[in-house]
Amino acid sequence: MAKKLSAPKTDAWDWFSKWVRVKDCLETTGFPFVGECVTCGRRFHISFLQAGHCFPGRKNARLFQEELVHAQCRFCNEGKHGCPTKYRKIMEKRYTPKEVEKWEIEGKRFIHDRDMDFEGIAKKYKDKLDKLLRGCGYYSYEELLGNR
Repeated sequence: MAKKLSAPKTDAWDWFSKWVRVKDCLETTGFPFVGECVTCGRRFHISFLQAGHCFPGRKNARLFQEELVHAQCRFCNEGKHGCPTKYRKIMEKRYTPKEVEKWEIEGKRFIHDRDMDFEGIAKKYKDKLDKLLRGCGYYSYEELLGNR
């Protein structure tokens, strides 16, 4: 059974994940509710996208690293376990192989939950998401999904 995240960590991840997906939708299609999967390039409604990590594992050192988390379809993220080889090549083109290798090494260090400011992380990404949504004429993520 998977380890259950603490409530503050879950809250921080939820806001970060929403921000990643909206940001990538806007970057890839210009719309906040449709985006391209970073690995397969297919377009999906935001509700079918996840925030996928370039490197496997959900360690605190890389969990919220903006450069290495992008919108990814469920099939690539779950079904193909994130397509790590393809994802890495995409990141090496976007940045540099040396930078990606450095992030991979840094991401392996252990950071205990008690050393993370999950409340601060949640606030940071809630604010960033609100700014993106308001720029598109939406007031909440739920409104974007049509669940208002």
